[in-house]
Amino acid sequence: MNAYKHLLVAVDLSDERQPIVERARDEAKLHGAQMSLITVIKPLALSYGGMGYPMDYSPQIAEIEAQIVENSHAQMAKLGQSLDVPAERQHIETGNPAGEVRRAAETYRADLIVVGSHGRHGLGLFLGSTANGVLHGCSVDVLVVRIRAKI
Repeated sequence: MNAYKHLLVAVDLSDERQPIVERARDEAKLHGAQMSLITVIKPLALSYGGMGYPMDYSPQIAEIEAQIVENSHAQMAKLGQSLDVPAERQHIETGNPAGEVRRAAETYRADLIVVGSHGRHGLGLFLGSTANGVLHGCSVDVLVVRIRAKI
């Protein structure tokens, strides 16, 4: 078994990230690997414009997106500090989550991507998920961590 050297941990900065972070921390310890963190902010025009809603890019949307990015930086810094991941390995990207995670894995030379999935069925499966998008077309190993629904 080859040891991983660099894990790219894809999180969405919600409370549901904990199982992903814990599993990534365990894998990093097991392999003596370094971790990098990534979160991808999906542009509002992609989030709502692609659902049949007209989405004009306005100054208000730009301001909201800037606030989202600013909040993400604060949350990422806090998460990075808790995991001893230095700022230079904390990445915030904007775009399609699956594509940006795959690109980042290549750019930062990660050999394992750790990502979460709710394991939804039916319509959720048909629409796809970030984990599924990362897995297909990826040139490195992907560890998908199941996120259990809170009851």
